[in-house]
Amino acid sequence: MVKQFTQKEIDYIIDNRNKKTLVVIAEELHRPYGSILKKCARLRDKGIISMNPTNRYYGRIYSQHEIEYIKNNVGIKSFSDIGKRLRRSSDAIKHKAHRVGAKGISNYYNSKLLSTELGKRSDNIVNWYKQGLLKGKVAKSKAAFGKPLYIFIEEDIVKFLYKYHSLFNNIKNIPNLYFKNVLICAKDGRQLVFSDPTV
Repeated sequence: MVKQFTQKEIDYIIDNRNKKTLVVIAEELHRPYGSILKKCARLRDKGIISMNPTNRYYGRIYSQHEIEYIKNNVGIKSFSDIGKRLRRSSDAIKHKAHRVGAKGISNYYNSKLLSTELGKRSDNIVNWYKQGLLKGKVAKSKAAFGKPLYIFIEEDIVKFLYKYHSLFNNIKNIPNLYFKNVLICAKDGRQLVFSDPTV
């Protein structure tokens, strides 16, 4: 159920709209940025407040470059990281991503995170990708120090673990319980069901 704005909150928005940014107002009212933005739009439509895109409380208009950056990085980087790069709040990025239909990748891992989940070095993950053993992709954006950012989807990781379980000698040291169970099934010869019948 949507939480309705109280009269006290509405008065606060009206009183502070030219003094504070929407991000700050959202934080002080403990509401999402998008919720405050919509409320301001409704107040504008009623003629209670004016919303000029040049006012700092309203926020900057997104450039085409920023929109493309959001589309290319949602699901690869966090909303917070994208926001830092574009100097916008994470809520503003989340709202804009929804508006432009940027859904990104679900259940993904980068090489660093996957190495932690499998108890392996990041170099091992990258080498398996380069050898064609582990399916993945290189993101358009770069990781730290300009290095390529490798992305792996959970389903492809599971297929890799099942097919190349011999690369893992000490399964007990694998932190991720799900991946550990996949390897146990593979080593025991138990069949896994994949959505792709060719696997």
